Amino acid sequence: MSIKFGFKTIATVILVLSAFAMAAQTGVLSGKVIDKSSGETLIGASVVVQKDGAQVTGTTTDFDGNYAIDVEAGIYDLVVSYVSYSKQTITGVEVKAGQANVLDIALESESQTLNEVVVKASVVKNTDAALIALQRRAFSIQDGVSSQQISRTGSSNAADAMRQMTGAVVEGGRFIVMRGLGDRYSLSQLNGVTLPSTDPYRNSTSLDLIPAQMIENIITLKTFTPDLPGNFSGGLVNINTKSFPDKFNLAFSIGTEYNSQSSLIDNFRTQPTQGEYDWLGFDDGSRDQPDYLRDANTRDQLIPSLYLQARNPNPGNEAARDLFNRSSRDLSNEFVPELRSTPLNSSMNFSIGNKFQLFGNDLGFTLGVNYASRFSHYDNGIVATYINTNSTRLFDYQLIDQDSRSVENPQLGALFNVAYKFSSNHVLTGNIIFNNDAEIAGRTQSGRFLGQVSDSRADFNTNSLEFTQRQFTSYQLGGKHLFPGLNNTEMEWLVNTTNSFQREPDLRYFAYTGVGEGETREVYINNSEIQFPSHFFRDLVDDRLQGKLDISIPFLTKGNPGSSNRIKMGASYSTAERNFEEYRYNINNSGVPASINFSTFGEDFTKFFDYSNFGIIDTTFRNDGTIQRYVTGYHYINQVSAKNFYTGSEDIIATYLMGIFNITPNLKAVAGVRMETTDLQVQSEDPNTPQSKIDLT
Repeated sequence: MSIKFGFKTIATVILVLSAFAMAAQTGVLSGKVIDKSSGETLIGASVVVQKDGAQVTGTTTDFDGNYAIDVEAGIYDLVVSYVSYSKQTITGVEVKAGQANVLDIALESESQTLNEVVVKASVVKNTDAALIALQRRAFSIQDGVSSQQISRTGSSNAADAMRQMTGAVVEGGRFIVMRGLGDRYSLSQLNGVTLPSTDPYRNSTSLDLIPAQMIENIITLKTFTPDLPGNFSGGLVNINTKSFPDKFNLAFSIGTEYNSQSSLIDNFRTQPTQGEYDWLGFDDGSRDQPDYLRDANTRDQLIPSLYLQARNPNPGNEAARDLFNRSSRDLSNEFVPELRSTPLNSSMNFSIGNKFQLFGNDLGFTLGVNYASRFSHYDNGIVATYINTNSTRLFDYQLIDQDSRSVENPQLGALFNVAYKFSSNHVLTGNIIFNNDAEIAGRTQSGRFLGQVSDSRADFNTNSLEFTQRQFTSYQLGGKHLFPGLNNTEMEWLVNTTNSFQREPDLRYFAYTGVGEGETREVYINNSEIQFPSHFFRDLVDDRLQGKLDISIPFLTKGNPGSSNRIKMGASYSTAERNFEEYRYNINNSGVPASINFSTFGEDFTKFFDYSNFGIIDTTFRNDGTIQRYVTGYHYINQVSAKNFYTGSEDIIATYLMGIFNITPNLKAVAGVRMETTDLQVQSEDPNTPQSKIDLT
């Protein structure tokens, strides 16, 4: 998918919006009105701006208790009132031009105070207040991180922000583990719908794919309630993205950082040949396996004995010889990481947002684009495995004590949000999120591997080159509606489709053993212990469609207008399709002349992997000039296993009914029931492997 914007178009839009912003000498006064004792948001509260006792303008709070007023710069009084609550007047509120001036207000019920409250205060920018209020009125145990807190800590993505969360551990810089349980027991959501995993071996979503500037808040739920999915026990992480900006904003930032371990070093291990778009995290196709190898009939001809046909000059073997030669040279001959120097880590962010009046109602949008390029590196790592073979000592089955790995990590992300408030009671929102993340890695290892290598004198060595691309695109459309005539019944709905994939084009792995040092050193590959160099091609594609509907009907307790008593009901549907495939090809030495045996090159791998040693490397002739035999070199054999290809589907239908009751001002009860039906199927391409199936209610 490619999206192109003309430079003139972008420049014109930015200039026009900037002109509007510069011309306006107004500021935005915004915030949230809540019940002081319960933390509940107050819907329809009156907010009036006064100057010298005269009303200047005013508004009412929406279904989230939010208000926003455009007013000229100056100092005003703010009068807030609501039925059954004491009126509150806040004096000396300073509104600055071109800024979002945030003031959250907590009202007390009339049963607690009989007089109007007058407070002398200036605007306090504290966006954490909304999150605290949310936690106070929540009917489950939860924790949260606000956008303000994320910006204060300098977090670059959702995974970084989660490090501040109590009970959360971030593995590998991206995967969340809650309260010590494995990732399979955690669930990640975006605006209330489940995010898919882009890793075939994990259930947890890669949260580093979501940039920090796109996040409104992150809520972690640690207890079950009937309105939540039933497939988590460690914790549920819900990431909410931004929608309405308070004012026009245009921001562009460039950042750089120095890491003493990976920045400005000259021993960074990387792939000898870089793709044209590696710096963006996209493969340019140079790592793709040849198209003809995707044909199973063609691929199945790559067997160890193919060289016998290839070397026979009989014209009937021409097709086999051509396949033998092409496949030997079409796959990359680069297996050993190359050293290079690294720059500083860098990042760039651009965002633009505004709020307009369309047909007398608010229309807001936010567009954010971010790019980052980071490098990580370590030397002298240790990978060890010990086995208890007797009561006195452990056997060092594996002791790799020289492990060096370098990773280049480019990330590109974008978010577009649009929201339209039809009235103070109805809003429609939509967003598109795109993110692409890649890891370009080079690794070398050396040490002992007594559990696999029979020669106890030998050292075991590996080299690997990796390119892993992870990408997801999410489209969401949702709405929130309040019906005052139905006792302030609230309805929320959301439809979401997500397309994600993880690609590993041409993972290359090469291992060998060596004995001795200096001129007497011998290197070899014992094919009964170590496989010859290999190519892997892996692809995972996950497509998901989800929808949900929640209806909340509040009812008040007499004498307690701030109670959160309500009946809540809803339903959800989720369907997912997953496909995974893995192709593998190993170098084979059947029929290879002794003159190009691996050990004859020492550790000069450039000469060993030269294409002159692969495919048809020579021709011998008879005395009469006719071809006697073609000389065959190294070639590839097909190691694809049908077990490593599978398709999967998952369908989940859920419905629930629950009640939330304030038994006393300090005691709340939640009761309800949830029913889920799950139909999960996984089918391998191996005909001898039975289908895996879960069909439960």
